[in-house]
Amino acid sequence: MKMTRRTYLAQAAAAASGAAVFAAVGCAAPGAGGAEKPGASAPPVTIRWPEGTGPLEVEFSEAFNKAFNQKYGPKITVVTEPFPEGGWSGRYEKWTTMAVSGTMPEIITLCCTFIRPFMLKGLVMELDKYIKRDWKQQDIDDFFRGPYEAFTIRGKQLGLPVYINTNIMFVNLNHLKEAGLKYPSESWTKQEFLDYVVKLAKRTGPGRADRWGYDMGFAALDRNITWIWNNGGEPHDPKDGPVVTKLMYDDPKTIEGLQFLHDLIWKHQVSPINNEQRGGMGNQDAFLNGKIAIYFQASGNAGAISTKAPDTGLEWDFLPLVKGPKGHGARISTDGYMIDKQTKYAEQSWTVLRELVSTSTQTLRAQIRRLQPPRKSSAEVWEKVYTGKNARLGRTMAETARPDPRAFWKEADQVGKIVGNYMSATMLRNEMGVAQAMKQAMEEVRGFYASNP
Repeated sequence: MKMTRRTYLAQAAAAASGAAVFAAVGCAAPGAGGAEKPGASAPPVTIRWPEGTGPLEVEFSEAFNKAFNQKYGPKITVVTEPFPEGGWSGRYEKWTTMAVSGTMPEIITLCCTFIRPFMLKGLVMELDKYIKRDWKQQDIDDFFRGPYEAFTIRGKQLGLPVYINTNIMFVNLNHLKEAGLKYPSESWTKQEFLDYVVKLAKRTGPGRADRWGYDMGFAALDRNITWIWNNGGEPHDPKDGPVVTKLMYDDPKTIEGLQFLHDLIWKHQVSPINNEQRGGMGNQDAFLNGKIAIYFQASGNAGAISTKAPDTGLEWDFLPLVKGPKGHGARISTDGYMIDKQTKYAEQSWTVLRELVSTSTQTLRAQIRRLQPPRKSSAEVWEKVYTGKNARLGRTMAETARPDPRAFWKEADQVGKIVGNYMSATMLRNEMGVAQAMKQAMEEVRGFYASNP
């Protein structure tokens, strides 16, 4: 479903005259209590906020706009602007240019390696006075800690979470049953995990299998970080910041965590390294089609898995991350809303942002888009979307999850490529040992930072 910007804005504006839709999904209108009431003489204001143009994104944004505009219009009207083209990088560049020219939407969202650098440019509004005025501590505590604190820089709150994507695993229940394995506990260890994946794998020869025991993005820094953290390692000095340059992938505990993953592929031979070994499929499709027993990704993948599983006959469930010496090592995404620092409509923009992150709006997003909400008060709604599944694990993992470390690195894209190249060399090609690869990666990273102070 593709829409032009003109058509998209026209539909969003037209939604203002409709009836509120929140009752239809079993929740109240967004942001109950504390709503801003502009003075009677204040002129009407239109606030822009971004969303994608896929079917579910349009459905969500139209539902939100309709409910908000019925509640606040005509004093405040919201309209949705489609994201700029070019992915997160394109959005970052476009909104930076628009911020300089004074044309940026009142509310924007960025994620990953782009949101904190955007904040550090001084382009977004501090939210502290509004939070202190309109929220109690219990409202702040309702957000999962990891992403909320990721948007705090030098003691200032500069953004609020949009949704969360928490590292988690998925399992083929039929494979467990066939192998005579029980669903594991939330405290299962690395050794127990290894025993499972060895028993679940059906090898036919070196580098070949009818079924692999385990799969993930082995070289993906946002996924293998879990195995670093749960082993007690660190990707960078936790005391460095707010812009991090002291990476630590050559730390012994970090190397030990990565070595465990390397051994799954090259020693135990229970994991594939490419699509050819997965039967010509990517790892998620291989899981959906019974080629993978345990699949490591994140909670945001649950929507696609649950939608496609009936067509492949997959009986699946969520699976807890392995619990190491330092816990589960869960990683959580950094997708955040921000308000333009130069906006002339700060109060009205805050009202919209407050509603976007409200429990009821997060409930709506969870039901329509199947995305895990950043607020604990909406967690159960998301869990009920996956009836009969152990979706409660998403909340359990999120309780202790730490934000993606790359969000804090200086020049994260360039540095991430350096580390990722060496990660691929050892994990996927076995061209060098893990310790050697990480030692060389850190030498190159430190050289890069020395040349780019």
